[in-house]
Amino acid sequence: MCAGVVARDRAFPQRSRCPREGRRGGDGAFLTSWNAIIADQTTVEARDAAFSLSFVLGNVASGVGLVLPLALPGIQDATCLDSGTVHLGLMGVLALGSGITSPAT
Repeated sequence: MCAGVVARDRAFPQRSRCPREGRRGGDGAFLTSWNAIIADQTTVEARDAAFSLSFVLGNVASGVGLVLPLALPGIQDATCLDSGTVHLGLMGVLALGSGITSPAT
């Protein structure tokens, strides 16, 4: 390796190439509000459990959301439906699930 490249790398170290770095930039506005809601609606004694449950469920939901599309080709093969119909059906099921988990006003 060229000495000039080594010197440049020492002077300007590169940022981490981790794909997750920098992706969480938009979470600040959402998480701040979400954490404030949890803090307002829980007692001090129950706050640790509420925050733990919130973050565990958030991670589980993220994992399910990432894996869920992998099931779509299998559903298409099993039901002989086209891709658009399967995707719309999934959106409908997720919308119904969202309505079930939302608090009543």
